[in-house]
Amino acid sequence: MADEDWQLLPGERLDDLQADGLKIIQRPGRFCFGTDSILLAHFARRMRAKRVLDLCAGNGAVGLLLMAHCPGVEMTFLELQQENCDMLARTLAGNGLKAHIVKADARELPAYKALRNYELIVCNPPYWPDDGRAMPEDPAQRLARFESGMTLEACIALAAACLCPRGALDLVLPAQRAAEAIIAMGKAGLSPKRVRIVQARVGRDPSLVLLEGTRGGGKDAVWQAPLILYDAQGNYTPEMVKIYGLE
Repeated sequence: MADEDWQLLPGERLDDLQADGLKIIQRPGRFCFGTDSILLAHFARRMRAKRVLDLCAGNGAVGLLLMAHCPGVEMTFLELQQENCDMLARTLAGNGLKAHIVKADARELPAYKALRNYELIVCNPPYWPDDGRAMPEDPAQRLARFESGMTLEACIALAAACLCPRGALDLVLPAQRAAEAIIAMGKAGLSPKRVRIVQARVGRDPSLVLLEGTRGGGKDAVWQAPLILYDAQGNYTPEMVKIYGLE
């Protein structure tokens, strides 16, 4: 579909996902996907799962990237905000893709019996707890960035209940919440299996962590080499060039 044929509303833009020619509708000033979404999709690709749930999907960037790189995947997007669901529906239509969109609060997952037995669940959850720190004035941004009534522990527990045996939950989080997430996985019956920290540059403290927990996966965990975003000159490292699809 030509760019001019996409159904864009005022204030929206069309961006290139750099994956199999896919494009995505976004609204600047609300939630636009970033490096964390791209890294999570790349981290999750190794699962080669068939039935996948993108939990707290936002505008669907993570799930769309998985659809691009894992042909034949059966994708479900679960998202609370109607605006994001509408954008995602038009993104899917513009790309000629088919997927399920469920407009619901993640806390409502137990009521959806069809949302079960996923081989893979990916989640880029709100990063920060509602602990009194300054929040954005815009309600949509608050929902995207801060936990509103559902903690990280509760999110992991809900996701774990929707996995099939040996299914995996893949998360991207601020590095300082890694211990909290690992503990929550243990409580939910998930075994942390892969961990990878993300650093802006060599020698810097980690900014993000990519974490995979599996249902019934045993006790052994693999700590992967750190992912470095930039070299000493401020350019993307060769690995990041590959991840972004720039070569």
